[in-house]
Amino acid sequence: MLMTFGIHKGEEIGDLPDSYLIWLETCNTERWRSPFTVKHASFKIPSDVEAEARQVLEWRGLKKTGAHWER
Repeated sequence: MLMTFGIHKGEEIGDLPDSYLIWLETCNTERWRSPFTVKHASFKIPSDVEAEARQVLEWRGLKKTGAHWER
């Protein structure tokens, strides 16, 4: 799946760094605050992108423990 927005637009989600995938997967949660999500509060990460990010992280061997991802 290709990214359709952001700094990695046009890149395969599977090729993105872990840190960006974690951001994609957690960006829509209430606990996450960043200049991007506050400035563009109506923007939400599409659910298919969020699911793909989660799948790639799990495929790479990361596990979600509570609100954090770890190896």
